[in-house]
Amino acid sequence: MHAAANAHHALGLHRGAARPAADDLARALDRFLFGASQWVHEGALRARLHLAHEADAGPLALSPVQCQRLTDRIAPSTHIEVHRLAHNWRSRLALLDAQRWLDLGMTLSVLPFCGQAQRSMDGSFRRALRDRFGADAAALLDAQAGKGPALTCLLGPGAWKNPPAVAAAGVSAALLALGDWGSVVLDRFTLQFDPQVLKTAPSVAGLDDTWLEIACKLTLQDHPWLWS
Repeated sequence: MHAAANAHHALGLHRGAARPAADDLARALDRFLFGASQWVHEGALRARLHLAHEADAGPLALSPVQCQRLTDRIAPSTHIEVHRLAHNWRSRLALLDAQRWLDLGMTLSVLPFCGQAQRSMDGSFRRALRDRFGADAAALLDAQAGKGPALTCLLGPGAWKNPPAVAAAGVSAALLALGDWGSVVLDRFTLQFDPQVLKTAPSVAGLDDTWLEIACKLTLQDHPWLWS
């Protein structure tokens, strides 16, 4: 079966009759399972296969077929239960690309400041917040206060001067909170990141499903297939 139809078939969907969100979910599944060349990070692939760093050895220059085979060697797509992966929004988060995950990581990192953002005197924090959410960012964040249990910020002094590192720390925090994807899905998911990203210490403690869902709905409004 052609890759573009695989996920619809596995989910029991007929392409012509599927809702738009179901089509989008099937495309995300296809990409994750059968389109590794679209998202695998070369540094992650090298690290997992114990290959020389690209600065020492040059680019891998893999064909899409070769990239898929190497990815499946590390985390076989045949060992992934598609129905389980597509079961709910928590498992579907594994299908998001690295940039959307870094966006989500930044959102998660600012959540401990709900109710305090508009009073913050940290210019780097306010700038990072504005760049992520726009001009009304502080008010938007403060509107989330009290919607979940207390969160603890684990970031050190001056952390907000480096927003990419803060975003990476949010990804680490989310992965600790999710924790139930299974080893094959997690291995496959991590191949899309520069290995250094996932070595970053988490930015926040106390995340639960309530806060994860709030962060997703703030960050991923253009991904209705997460909730369908």
